[in-house]
Amino acid sequence: MSRFFIDENLQGRRFCDLLTTANVDFTTAKLLGFEGAPDFVWIPQVTGLGMIIVSGDRKFRYVKVEKEAILYSRGRVIRVNQGLGVGHEILGRNFVNSLRRVEEFARRHEPPWIVTLSRPVSVADIHAGLPGALNRVSL
Repeated sequence: MSRFFIDENLQGRRFCDLLTTANVDFTTAKLLGFEGAPDFVWIPQVTGLGMIIVSGDRKFRYVKVEKEAILYSRGRVIRVNQGLGVGHEILGRNFVNSLRRVEEFARRHEPPWIVTLSRPVSVADIHAGLPGALNRVSL
């Protein structure tokens, strides 16, 4: 099973509580002392620990130093698709529902990579336990 690093933008109580309840192995930016640190600083450190980064941040592939940090450290990034009006509880449920797909993707694909985890069609689908879709993003 993979270990996940939860970026600052997702480390709220609701998201993390859902992961804890589902027995997901994770740590947070706060617990590792990376709160407020630039992404390009912590990305290689987290990647060096073998963790998969989980973030709501869209800019990883657009900010040169962050993209380079992912490429050179062979990072693995899951970007949860937040969308308008979607809170951390829905994002957390979708992540937990999709964990099997995430694990399978991580086993099959050599890093570096970034994938977007989209939500199923409706919130009701998320509450029913349906997983989201993983879409690879070009680096």
